[in-house]
Amino acid sequence: MPAQRGYRQACGIARGLDIVGERWSLMVVRELLLGPKRFTDLQQALPTASPNALSDRLRELADAGVVRRRQLPAPGRVWVYELTAWGRGLEPIVVALGTWALAAPPTAEQLFVSADSAMLAIRTYCVPAAQRPAATLRIELRDHGPAGVFGVLSRRSAPRSPTGRRKNRTPS
Repeated sequence: MPAQRGYRQACGIARGLDIVGERWSLMVVRELLLGPKRFTDLQQALPTASPNALSDRLRELADAGVVRRRQLPAPGRVWVYELTAWGRGLEPIVVALGTWALAAPPTAEQLFVSADSAMLAIRTYCVPAAQRPAATLRIELRDHGPAGVFGVLSRRSAPRSPTGRRKNRTPS
């Protein structure tokens, strides 16, 4: 974020928001939590972000040391964006923000769920039970219009509610 638009406070929250508080910044971080992505992959995952806004956020996040751009080796030789080690430190913050926001009902225009967003939700709420071996999940994403519908069935884990408590429902 440009210095003139910052909070100009020494408080850690203000400093953090100076780095990742600009629109689309945390959404870019969310999309990079599961691994590097090409610019076009980020555009597909964030369809309402303009290419200019996305470019601006990536540049600002790179300048701040949260994201880096690198070229993959041959044969791909494509450029990707990825989180730095410092940027990966945002994962618990992004997950906590998402968990907190589940208490608010979605609006009619909040229909889109990216594949990475769905995977992060599954990783957050389907925690394997300590006494059981890890489960292998088969995930199918089916497109039913712009919203997309997905589901997970795991008999080896107990899903967690947004409050962190395990739900003791039988999967159906």
